[in-house]
Amino acid sequence: MFDFTDPIRWQVTLAAVAAITLGLLVLGWLIKMQRLPIQPELKFEASDFTFIRWWTVVAGVIGLVCPAIALIVYRHHSDIQLFWGIYLLVLIIQISTETGFSRLFSSSMVVPIGTVYTLFRLWQLWMGRSLLLANSSLENYSAVFSNSLWWLSSLFWLSNLIMLLVFAWPRISQPLDSKL
Repeated sequence: MFDFTDPIRWQVTLAAVAAITLGLLVLGWLIKMQRLPIQPELKFEASDFTFIRWWTVVAGVIGLVCPAIALIVYRHHSDIQLFWGIYLLVLIIQISTETGFSRLFSSSMVVPIGTVYTLFRLWQLWMGRSLLLANSSLENYSAVFSNSLWWLSSLFWLSNLIMLLVFAWPRISQPLDSKL
């Protein structure tokens, strides 16, 4: 049976990514045509870019490296490998979308793309928590690693969402214009 509430299935993930991409294409076009109160270009100070560079390094370690290690550690646990494999696929699609759409439409597209995919990733982690935290076939040290990775990932992506809402969105938002 096809369950749209389960982001730990390839079909659900690919359908969600297709819907997200379509929505982001429309959003990018609206930003490029200046039909939304979003600045087309990122207007960050030099210190803001320094913060973003460091944040990106942390995101790379927590978002890419740790799950890649989990794929190796759990190579004999197909359900856990499937979860982290789908997680990494979505992250790679996000990075590709941010790169492509920021060139095609505007540099500020990285903020809404990051927001949507961070929300999706938090949903993935929340829905996968029972799989990752309660796998009885894991040895003790392996269960601790799985639990720690889930908490680290969840806390980082929650922090990322807060950072986007508090730091990034105010820097790309502009007041509604009379021509809108």
